[in-house]
Amino acid sequence: MLTSRSFLILSCLLMATALPQSLRSQQPPATGINFKVLYSPPANGIGGIPGIIFESTKGLFYGPTESTYGSTIFNIDTGGQFKTVYQFGAGSLASGLIQAENGVLYGHGGNTVGTDYFSMNADGSNVKTYLTGKLGGVGSFAIPTPTGYLYDLMGQSPNLNLARIDLKGNITIVYQFNPAVGVPYSSLVQDAHGNFYGVAIPQPGGGSLGSVFRLSPTLQYTQLATFDISLLAGSGAALMIGHDGNLYGALAGGGKYRRGSIYRVTPQGQMTTLFEFPRNGIAGPTYLVEASDGYIYGSTYQNPTYLFRFNPAAPQLTPFYQMSGAEGIGAYFIQGSDGKFYGNSPDGGASGWGSLFTFDLGLTPPKPFLSLFSPTAGAPGTKILLWGRNLLGATSVTFNGTLATNVTGTTAYSVYITVPAGATSGPITIATPNGSYTTTGSFTVQ
Repeated sequence: MLTSRSFLILSCLLMATALPQSLRSQQPPATGINFKVLYSPPANGIGGIPGIIFESTKGLFYGPTESTYGSTIFNIDTGGQFKTVYQFGAGSLASGLIQAENGVLYGHGGNTVGTDYFSMNADGSNVKTYLTGKLGGVGSFAIPTPTGYLYDLMGQSPNLNLARIDLKGNITIVYQFNPAVGVPYSSLVQDAHGNFYGVAIPQPGGGSLGSVFRLSPTLQYTQLATFDISLLAGSGAALMIGHDGNLYGALAGGGKYRRGSIYRVTPQGQMTTLFEFPRNGIAGPTYLVEASDGYIYGSTYQNPTYLFRFNPAAPQLTPFYQMSGAEGIGAYFIQGSDGKFYGNSPDGGASGWGSLFTFDLGLTPPKPFLSLFSPTAGAPGTKILLWGRNLLGATSVTFNGTLATNVTGTTAYSVYITVPAGATSGPITIATPNGSYTTTGSFTVQ
């Protein structure tokens, strides 16, 4: 089990082939970026180091903290109003918090609190623990799926497993990683087809090559691409899936000068270095995320920490903000439903215990997208799960133009709806305050 700040640092991870361009030809960090610290933990450490956050309802974010005084589960709004939802006992370690489609929070506890997994309601009530003292956890982040299960990494290196968790907390190990081939170095990501992807490193005696791998829905393991593990430079392995279906990742010690690189891996396994960080200045990319404008945004883990935008089609990287140590060291962030970015720093900050922050680049709020609906056929009155992204605040759902009146949005990726009377076969359209999306496939009314 990772302990102390190592968990937050390691786990915060999740087109063109022209030669990379030097950063020295790019614009310097912008001075007009609206960057704001929303919360700084107290100097005595009570409250702990804030971890990765997610948006639960529009404008309200949840996350865990790590502290020897006892980890907490917290929420914070866009104005910086911070609230402790639940506090564990002294010496605890809570991590990897997510929200399932039933609205319940799930996360890793850790052996120090006598539990390997926990769940609770969003208000901190009905706390349950699972697998006490059996498997341990690696501080990963569970992946919700439309099948009604969460998938997560469990165990202790070198014996790591992929676990399937139902929404009642029942846990089943479904895949055991081979330490000689490689075990996951950070959290997994999943595409719209149900494939899991990750970065793996071999255990001692297993060689010097790390890899990007795919684990299919039928649990077939494929090594897509390899790299020298020294290029990770001891940092977490940034990995994300772009809107084009390709994987994008960062190696903190990659590139000509061993100061970092950004690469692309296609589903067929072709790996291409898109950008190499220069000899001087910004270095050590450790985090990547795609935003509503189609560009990739990221950060470095150094003091000072830089925030940057990357255009994979150029390829071109532009740093736009240099964080001060008082604002935080390291930056992991998401784009909120209002178009602004919200995130955490696991180090630095005004008190040395990290920070929660926001910054605004004037981007368009992200529009909804549906990747599937289940079931695909049913009579009026049938309950349907809509699955996708950016679904918070759904205002309406129509079945071939017939309005459903009982929209129930539980997460940013799931909405339940009942087929309305009078509906006819055809596409489903969902609308949020940020826009609408209509499926290419049709729902069949029986």
